[in-house]
Amino acid sequence: MATEKPKKIKTNPIRIECKILFVKIVEVDSKNEKFDAECIVECCWNDDKLMKALLDPDLLTKQEKGFIDTSNLEITDANLKNLLDNIDEIDYDPSKFWSPEIFIENAISVNEMIKYKMEIIEKDRNFYQKYIQSVKKQKPINLVNNLTVRVQEIRRVKGIFYERLELNDFPLDLQEISVRLSSKKSINEVLLIENRQEPSTVDINSFCDGQQYELFEHVTSKRDTKKDEFRKIVRSQFIVSAFVARKIGYYCYNALTLIFLITSISFTAFSFKPLDPQFRCQVIALLMLTLVNFRWVITQRLPSVSYLTMLDKYSIGSIIFLFISFVWHSMIGSRTFSEDLASIKRLDRYFFLGVKSFKEKNLKKIVPRNYMSS
Repeated sequence: MATEKPKKIKTNPIRIECKILFVKIVEVDSKNEKFDAECIVECCWNDDKLMKALLDPDLLTKQEKGFIDTSNLEITDANLKNLLDNIDEIDYDPSKFWSPEIFIENAISVNEMIKYKMEIIEKDRNFYQKYIQSVKKQKPINLVNNLTVRVQEIRRVKGIFYERLELNDFPLDLQEISVRLSSKKSINEVLLIENRQEPSTVDINSFCDGQQYELFEHVTSKRDTKKDEFRKIVRSQFIVSAFVARKIGYYCYNALTLIFLITSISFTAFSFKPLDPQFRCQVIALLMLTLVNFRWVITQRLPSVSYLTMLDKYSIGSIIFLFISFVWHSMIGSRTFSEDLASIKRLDRYFFLGVKSFKEKNLKKIVPRNYMSS
């Protein structure tokens, strides 16, 4: 299934106001591209048919499966008392009344507890002013027609969610962890929107993976659509994202610094005479094997992605640096450039100073000062 841009809605769908509260984020697993979290998902919608059904207690006592037919019911002042009595005594049943059939798109393994609440609200807050004007015109409007039932679905979700991580800047990466809500109904029936009165939030104090990541208070939400190829419909999506930044301390001390030290040891090869390449090449070859093995250990902590992370570029660059040094020591020892010993020493000195300045310059680009202090 491919994600598509939101399309123009042809009909008048029921708008579902959504809100997600990240109660606890337990762990962010970079290697398996998933995160463990607990969140509360709230979805609210207005149901006029349910409003009519609550007016008639006989309909609510029926036990047939399926939706209750409210097409012939009318709201009057006489049966309004039934509404006030039933809304506190009757539990919402999604098998009898209309439901948006919300589910979590990126859930891998979760446990859900769902409960429903119903309340009577006004459709139009300015309806009373319109009512006063209609009375003055001797054409009063029925006040009951401005009432509707607001259904609130509250689900507590705890489990594992899938999240595709972008590791181009690893280990200086900022990750977006999201919960994706969707409906089994078409976008022409259900439209998931943001609850602007109560926006989504995240509790940063209950973050359990603080040793590796820093959780931010900022939360974003957006609407999207997804094409269901099996049912040939387009479904509405609502995505809420929190953001975590990886703490570089561990990788700075145990990866970047060690790679830098391993490659820096290659300069000790210059302590041997240029005409003794067997000693120089032995040092460089040993360092190259050490660095290749060290890189293999680091990659075990990351998923097998088809692109290079920043740490990959630095480690591969260090291996290439050792390879160039290996070639240089082989050529300078075989007197390829000159037969004169003084010229050989001078070229060797220039190469030493050149690679030293090149390595220091690139280290500053890869590890900025603000990250070194974190």
